[in-house]
This record gives sequence, C-alpha cells and structure tokens, in this order.
Amino acid sequence: MFEVERKFLYEEEKVALLIKDAEFLFETQLTDIYYDDEDHSLWLSDIFLRERNGKLELKVGAQDNSGETKIYKEYEGEEIANVLSQPLSAYAPRITIHKHRRSYTLSNARIDLDNSIINNKTYRIGEIECVSEHKETDAHAQLDALFSTYDLKPVIHGPVFLYIKETNPELFEKLTQKKRIRE
Repeated sequence: MFEVERKFLYEEEKVALLIKDAEFLFETQLTDIYYDDEDHSLWLSDIFLRERNGKLELKVGAQDNSGETKIYKEYEGEEIANVLSQPLSAYAPRITIHKHRRSYTLSNARIDLDNSIINNKTYRIGEIECVSEHKETDAHAQLDALFSTYDLKPVIHGPVFLYIKETNPELFEKLTQKKRIRE
C-alpha cells in the first residue's frame, strides 16, 4: 500500500472551509515516539520507526521525499523486523510528540489537524493523506485538486523536522545534504 501525504499550513479561515465540506471522524490524543540509532541511519535513509500509542509502525520513503508531497510504504507487526537492517534493540527513542488530533474525511481523503507538542513547543500543521493500493498517481491528482480547491499552502516539514531544525542544526544539515528534506 502507498500513502501519499502533503502537509499544509494550519490557517484558521482555510481550515474552516475545508472541514465545512468534510465529514468529522474523531478527535483523539496521540503519543508518537520516534526511534533511530545513534547515527540517525533511519532518518538519513527516509525511514521512520514510530511507536504510536503503543503500536510499532515503519514508514519507508518510496521516492525522493524532499518536497511537499511524501510517499511512504508502510509496514506493521512482524514485517518491520524483516525490513530493518538491524534488530529493533539497536534503536532508541529520539523524539516524543504529544498530539491533539481532529480527523475528517473528504473525497476519499483523510484530513488530520494536529496540535503537536514536543518539549513544550507547539506545532500546528494539517495533513491530507490519500492511500492507494497500487497506483500513487491517482492519489497525487486528488491531493492537487484538494489543495487547489481550498487554497491550502503546502509546507515541507512536519513537527519532527521542525524540531530537529531548531534543536539539532547539524542533523538537519545532514538530512538536507542527503536530500531527505529541503530547507
């Protein structure tokens, strides 16, 4: 399965128009713990090992994900150990995010509106995600249409990379050089 996602600047008036047309799904609190080794080999390879509310997930970049639209192949459960080059014990918690999330659906797309807190710093970012079993081009077109219709401003970085940029400029520079993210 391919997940195609694009983050956007959380502007109240545009978000109000977007959710007016959407169907409310739920509101929840999440705790995301991101893992990596000491050399940040996962992040530098566009791989994210995350524990969300106690459940382990792995997202592997499916292409050049340095721009606004991100494509990931997702793995869960026992699949994760088969994908990673090291045993799970080689990875330690690096960043913990506490999120207040409101989720909606619109035109088969999932909309997440997050207030994310990392070490008492708040990041407000929305995300629209389209999932495709085999073809990512359909999901890209759907994202483009939604962003155009609601005049949403894409942002490149989510809370993890914004936090890294602020607290670990050296790692942020390495990620930029590896073309995992853009400035």
